[in-house]
Amino acid sequence: MGSGREFLIAGRNGQRQKGDFMIPAIHGKELYTEGTCTAAGRNIFFQGEKEPGGTKQAEMLYEPTGAEQVSVFCERLAAAGIQTSFSEGVSDEQASGGLLLKIDQSADLKGRQGAYRLEIEPERICISAADSEGTANALTTLYWSLRDGNGTCRCAVIEDAPKHAYRGFMLDCCRHFFDVDQVKKMIEQCALRKINRLHWHLSEDQGFRLESELFPKLNEVGSVRTEEDGTLYQGYYKKEEVRDIVHYAKVRGMEVIPEIDLPGHVSAIVAAYPQLSCSCEPLKVQTTWGVFPRILCVGKDEVMEFIGRLLDEVCALFPYEYFHIGGDEVPKDEWIKCPHCQRRIQKEGLKDEAQLQAWFTQQVQKELLKRGKKVICWNDVLFSDRELEDTCIQYWAEFETLIDPEAAKKHAYIFSIIRGFYFDYIPKEVPLRNTYQFEPELKCGLKLEGENLLGFEAPLWSEHILDGDRLEQMAFPRMLALAERAWNGERTYEEFLGRCREEIECLKADGVSSFTIEEADPAEEKRDPAEEKRDPAEEKTDSAEEKADPAEQ
Repeated sequence: MGSGREFLIAGRNGQRQKGDFMIPAIHGKELYTEGTCTAAGRNIFFQGEKEPGGTKQAEMLYEPTGAEQVSVFCERLAAAGIQTSFSEGVSDEQASGGLLLKIDQSADLKGRQGAYRLEIEPERICISAADSEGTANALTTLYWSLRDGNGTCRCAVIEDAPKHAYRGFMLDCCRHFFDVDQVKKMIEQCALRKINRLHWHLSEDQGFRLESELFPKLNEVGSVRTEEDGTLYQGYYKKEEVRDIVHYAKVRGMEVIPEIDLPGHVSAIVAAYPQLSCSCEPLKVQTTWGVFPRILCVGKDEVMEFIGRLLDEVCALFPYEYFHIGGDEVPKDEWIKCPHCQRRIQKEGLKDEAQLQAWFTQQVQKELLKRGKKVICWNDVLFSDRELEDTCIQYWAEFETLIDPEAAKKHAYIFSIIRGFYFDYIPKEVPLRNTYQFEPELKCGLKLEGENLLGFEAPLWSEHILDGDRLEQMAFPRMLALAERAWNGERTYEEFLGRCREEIECLKADGVSSFTIEEADPAEEKRDPAEEKRDPAEEKTDSAEEKADPAEQ
């Protein structure tokens, strides 16, 4: 595993092989001892020690219990053909004859988020972690160890922690809608690779996908579009479904970050409430892809009031501390002509419409701060010279007009550059090796490291992803490269490919669609899709229109 030592164990096909079989590989210390531990056919007795979970303090501090996480672990084993039974709250004496599993979620692991210590003995397994994410990671390592050995694994002591705290994927459910089961399937498969963040894109020009009781037209109008053939395309997530998904992810060590894109990409919102735009003219939910001129009128106080109330409703559903407000691809022609926006510019002492967007971002940030949230924005928000403090930047496009390196150092970044991480592009354009080998560096020359780099995220925009099978295929195996790079990042690409081939077989066995290695990393010369992006300071085009249709793969 991560230490580079080679240990022989019983493999998936009964063959002896290296212990290096997981993605991501261990990023820490490993010590393998004599003996084996068998879970297959045994009763797993769970004991929780100093466990903070299981309480709901205003629903915002909710942590899953260790018992819930062990239950998921046993369900995973069963799905892999390894049958166990599960009991909790027993003493050491009562656990005689079974496999005792102890979890301590109060361990001091030097403040490393997601870190864990896993001790595997023939009759006992002990997990030490500082949080439920660390527990989930430990159980995931244990799961893969047992699955690889058909229910048996080597005894060992493993201390493991991620290289980067943020390892995410973005799911666009607006252009095309994915039901709850498909969302959960993606969460499960990504969590099995220790991906720990789902960035959930819930509002767009083509649909608003979250139930709103305060603003019912967001669903009656904004969640429905009439396609060119006259059919209705519609769907949104009920609040109970959202709570279920958030908890489902949390038990697996994954946090969910909602995105409500503001102030652009809001056709669905404006279609529902035209008075929120500058012109107040009627608008339909969009049926094509692109950047559309109708945006929110940030000169109107009622728009700011609407946003505050909407944030109240959305924040109540998502306990995690981060909230994504988009901020990308905002054409400002309407603001130039709008008397409300021009008065706002004068009143606030702003220079231009770019500063107006920065002012708006600051106002939304203040509203979210009141609700205990931190803000993530796409890097388009950096075009203004008005400073945005305490804003996490998701870096997706290498625009020429970005800030200088010194100013860039003031932000933390999530690295999602098109050329390495836009998985809605076909592999010919974003090949597997790009994801694995891409170095996080900004156009201005700043190399992202330390506190400047939270981690990596792979967006899955759904303009050309019509169903779950295609969604999975576009994600895998490239998501494996992201998982490995963000957790470990110290292995060669060739070594990774060996594990990746085996992992693809696991995906297929679990009913997940995936490209082969050869399909995911075609040998022919690769075109750089980022070279086709235009500077949004000029007249903008939509990134979706520049993508090759995956159907052409």
